[in-house]
Amino acid sequence: MLDYSDTGDAGEVFIDDPDDLSAIADAPQDFQDFAQTVVRELIEQNQSSCPDGAIGMGVSRIVPTAGFAVGGINACGGYVAIWKRESTGWKEIIGTQDAFSCDELHDNGVPVSLFSDPSCVTEDSGGRLVGYAG
Repeated sequence: MLDYSDTGDAGEVFIDDPDDLSAIADAPQDFQDFAQTVVRELIEQNQSSCPDGAIGMGVSRIVPTAGFAVGGINACGGYVAIWKRESTGWKEIIGTQDAFSCDELHDNGVPVSLFSDPSCVTEDSGGRLVGYAG
C-alpha cells in the first residue's frame, strides 16, 4: 500500500500540475497516467470559471495489488473519490461529499485496507458511522 495520508494539509498529496507527478512517483505508471489525465481535464474544464481556485486531484492511499485508490477532486469545490483499476484502466467509482455508503463500498469490492479509518453509513445506521468490514 502507498500511504500519502501523513503528507500535505488534507491528509493527501495534491496534484495541480499534470506535468509534475513527483508526489506520486512511486505509484503504478497506469495510475500516474490516470492522474495526469484527470488533472489536465479538471484544469481545462474549470480554469476560466475559477482562475484563482485550487484545481486538482488529491491522493491519500493507493492499494496497487487490489487496484484501488482514495483521494479527492477539487475544482472550485470538491469531493472525496474512490478509483478502481478496471480492464480499461482506472475509473472513478464513487464520489461524495458525505460519508461513504457501506453498500456502495461492498458492492464495488473496496478493500478495508484503503482506509485509515474504515467507516461508512448504512440505511439502518441513521447517518451514524459504522465500521466497514469489507
